[in-house]
Amino acid sequence: MVRSMRISLNINERPCRIDLSRPIDISIPVVFEGQQFRAFGASPAHSQPYRSGDVVLSTDKGAGCNCPVFHFSAHLHGTHTECVGHISQQNYIVQDLCEPPCFISAVLVSLTPVAGSECRESYQPSIAASDSVLTRQDLVESLEPFQRPFDALVVRTLPNPPNKRYRNYDSFPSSYFSNEAMVYIRDLGVKFLLVDTVSVDRSEDEGRLSNHHIFWEVEQGSHDVQKPSQRTITELI
Repeated sequence: MVRSMRISLNINERPCRIDLSRPIDISIPVVFEGQQFRAFGASPAHSQPYRSGDVVLSTDKGAGCNCPVFHFSAHLHGTHTECVGHISQQNYIVQDLCEPPCFISAVLVSLTPVAGSECRESYQPSIAASDSVLTRQDLVESLEPFQRPFDALVVRTLPNPPNKRYRNYDSFPSSYFSNEAMVYIRDLGVKFLLVDTVSVDRSEDEGRLSNHHIFWEVEQGSHDVQKPSQRTITELI
């Protein structure tokens, strides 16, 4: 039996009560067997026993232990967190830029994307009529009831069926934010952006990643980042 573990603390000068025995995991783990989602034409994640000469480190092959070798990409096969190193020529990594672990305030909003043909906002490159776009207007309306500031913004797209965990995004293009929506998120002071889409950007965007550049305040088209932001983006939650 799990006992309740409740604490009280202040986050951003607001009193909060937290039950540590009831966390909510919003990640999608990497799956090496069975159903898994696909994106950007990537091959499925897979694992195989380590081989050294004639030795195969698998108990099924007579070895004394299992030593699997995993083949996957953090950006393609599960929930992952990115820092500005994702678009910079400098080798920045999340561990170097993130602040020490702590309790932070987070807001969850559920947004219904609009069809590109009906979107009155913009994106670089241009929005296609068949696209599915998350807009600034919908963000503003969804966030209106919430007290500010908050550290993390969690965006859930609707509809939200269970098969998101193994959807083929090559056949079902993912939603993405308009540039106006990303400017709004950045200007809110959001430090941690978490989304259930493949990317905050359009899957096919000529390699521009304009929303990543906006969020991390990197000049469009540039990959030279001298003063790295500590903000992170987590995709495929």
